[in-house]
Amino acid sequence: MLFELRTFASHSRSRLIVLVLAFFVCYRLLTRDSTKPVTRIICDTIVQRLTTMPYSIIQRVVGETLPVYNDWAKGESCIEPIPDIAGANLLWIGEKKTERVILYVHGKSCGGYGMPYLAGALPFWRYVKDKVTECVRSDRIGMAVFSYSLIPEGIFPTPLKQLIQAIVYLVESGTPASNIYLVGDSAGANLILQLLAHSLQPIPDVPRSVSPNTKFGGIYLMSPWVDPLADTFTPSMPHATEDIFYPDAYKMFGTIALIGVPPAQRMYMQIIEFPEGFFRDLKQNMLVSYAGRETLRDSIKLFYERHLQGKENVSLAFDKDGIHDDPYANFNMFGARPKGELTAAIIDWLAKSLSA
Repeated sequence: MLFELRTFASHSRSRLIVLVLAFFVCYRLLTRDSTKPVTRIICDTIVQRLTTMPYSIIQRVVGETLPVYNDWAKGESCIEPIPDIAGANLLWIGEKKTERVILYVHGKSCGGYGMPYLAGALPFWRYVKDKVTECVRSDRIGMAVFSYSLIPEGIFPTPLKQLIQAIVYLVESGTPASNIYLVGDSAGANLILQLLAHSLQPIPDVPRSVSPNTKFGGIYLMSPWVDPLADTFTPSMPHATEDIFYPDAYKMFGTIALIGVPPAQRMYMQIIEFPEGFFRDLKQNMLVSYAGRETLRDSIKLFYERHLQGKENVSLAFDKDGIHDDPYANFNMFGARPKGELTAAIIDWLAKSLSA
């Protein structure tokens, strides 16, 4: 994110926004009672304050998917357009390898399907991929970021159609579904759940290339955004005061994300609305994680209890002191500091899934 902030600040009209962010960072540092490192507090505060600003400003600061990826990859980028559908790409992390593929469905920095947050996610998933490769002692594992159309172009069900086509493309290229490992955070996890819901109860005019009998190698959902309309939020949420997203920010972005969605199809994004037990027939190897200090905590817990609790091959990881997408925050503009039980749990689950 440092590159985007510098570019943003180079414009005179943007300097005031940077000064506002600097003020809140200084205030947070002076009043902090947290044991978090200073670098974490700086990065968390910047993202937290950005979510309260107009949508256009957030997009300018965060940057677009492809430029952020190219800047991070530093000349080693590998962008592969997905055939037969516009606006979607596979962004390979490292060398393209298709025997077994970890497909990362990115979430957001703010605003649901409006913005990618790859600044921390890209180095995090490269670290995870490298560690998993060491654990399973295989150099035949590839990893790609699924880059899809964002709002306003990417309204429902466009991202879902693009994800389906990405999976079809990988399968037709020689990677069976059983060797595809879907991982996603926040809105990306929501998109994976849309895919699973569509496989059980198809949406009209959306290809049904993934059926209830399609079994992936594994599915990991980090802090899944199951309640975009914030129906499960309560007036007081003291556990979420340090989260990077305030409840009002989620409500605003969720409302934007669901604009134009037909009422009969709203539950495909507002996942929490599916009747209890809707996902009971899923036969997937899954890991779901959530954090004790994130705004989405209670909605994720409720979703898990209604649909996944007690199912075979489904695990739940709880990051007691973490916030939304917490592992990414340790891979920030100040460098990578991989740590935490959740990061270790993700690596362990992926390694076991790839070894099965």
